[in-house]
Amino acid sequence: MELKKVIDLFKKNFIYLLVFAILGAIVGAYLGKNYKDVPHAQLDVFIAPKNVPKVQANDNYYLQEEARNFTDSAIVILESPDFAKGLTGPGQTIGASKLAPQIVRLTASATSNEEASTLLNNTIGKFNTKIAELTREDQTLLLSPITSEPRNFTPAVNTKVIITAGALFGLLFAAFVISLRQYLDSK
Repeated sequence: MELKKVIDLFKKNFIYLLVFAILGAIVGAYLGKNYKDVPHAQLDVFIAPKNVPKVQANDNYYLQEEARNFTDSAIVILESPDFAKGLTGPGQTIGASKLAPQIVRLTASATSNEEASTLLNNTIGKFNTKIAELTREDQTLLLSPITSEPRNFTPAVNTKVIITAGALFGLLFAAFVISLRQYLDSK
């Protein structure tokens, strides 16, 4: 189909485009206004060996390399449902992401900023005790906070962006319906 025919088709069905764009904008506005903001707390932690003995330079390199390689394992442990089961309550979540070798960002969400901060501190404590139980005494790697206090924030939703996205999705859906109708009529 030529571009001129497509433009004529959309001109004929302009009312469909308009109605679906308005419906999409209304749905976007409704979702934007009714979004529940949940407080979050974020803390960056450093993975370091528990005791760094006075050893030769080569041995110290291997201790640090082991800590760097342990970052992915720490993420898996922190993200596992079994680990979070004893820490989180209803409406609480824990997330972990790797920022760099030996640096992990922990994010906790709860009903208040204080609960989220407490959840982060409890997570670090539980992780350190769990790792101490699972490994030998000389191989223990611990999480230690980089900053003294967690960063508290509440994610905000930009309603204008959601309304615009809803209108755009409405237009795309209308174009799909018009194209489908044209395809079925031509057969």
